[in-house]
Amino acid sequence: MEYRFLKPMFDLGQVAMPYYHARDEDSIRRAIIGADCVISVIGKQYETKQLLASRVNFSFEDVNDHIPATIARIAKEEQVERFIHVSALNQDAESESRWARSKAAGEVSVREEFPEATVVRPAIMFGVEDTFLNYFSGTAYYPFTPIVSGGEALVQPVYVGDVARAITAALGKRRAPGMTYELVGPDEYTLRECAEYVYDVTGLQNNLLDLPLPVAKFFGDFCSAIPSFTRPIFSREHAIMMSIGSTKHPKSPFPGLDALDVDGSAMERVAWNYLHRHRAGGHFSLASGYHKDVQTD
Repeated sequence: MEYRFLKPMFDLGQVAMPYYHARDEDSIRRAIIGADCVISVIGKQYETKQLLASRVNFSFEDVNDHIPATIARIAKEEQVERFIHVSALNQDAESESRWARSKAAGEVSVREEFPEATVVRPAIMFGVEDTFLNYFSGTAYYPFTPIVSGGEALVQPVYVGDVARAITAALGKRRAPGMTYELVGPDEYTLRECAEYVYDVTGLQNNLLDLPLPVAKFFGDFCSAIPSFTRPIFSREHAIMMSIGSTKHPKSPFPGLDALDVDGSAMERVAWNYLHRHRAGGHFSLASGYHKDVQTD
């Protein structure tokens, strides 16, 4: 049901939305048959669970490794010309994080099934429905918002619209098959700077609570154990990623947005457009002279 909002963006007959289930290969094949290109954006930063937290529907390894590999295999069998796999800049086979290890394993598995696949590694992304800046605005109403090791880890947030344009451009690049792209934004920030930017734009209370990494991981385990059908407020993986950050290595051999003719968007120029909705009193609450007292006889 999450894709319903896409329908008004196309003329009648220009978009088809076949249902598929990640564990039903026949449904995946029906969705792929006849396609010239397949873009796999399957991935999760948390494990989807049932009401009992011990019952996992889809593990990190399922969502970030096995399922993308299955899609790549079926795409190859159906003679798809272009396959793009969206991974993550923080993928790391040696990481303490299961999520990061599963993302790294997913790249290997996809390339085994579809050697010409293009791999895209975006840094942490921001956009209207992001879980990055909206995390700080959403938890501002809680007693505290955890931040790890002073929030000093560096990030290079990339706008989700730029990532989408880069993927579209890669489909038309003759050199893109078999390539890996690392996509980052134009500026570096500390996590604390990003949080304080959110509080500045929204006027919400800065309720950051600095936690040492071991304490943050324990708190993440506690939050993940709370029965819920939705994303946990905080998790062990979140704590680990907060301590690492999300930046491109200065000597990285992989091309970025510029290789795909995309100019990176500054966070401050884009994020205000969707963060100001969190202001108490609405969009114009801080505009001088907008609200006037009305006198009645």
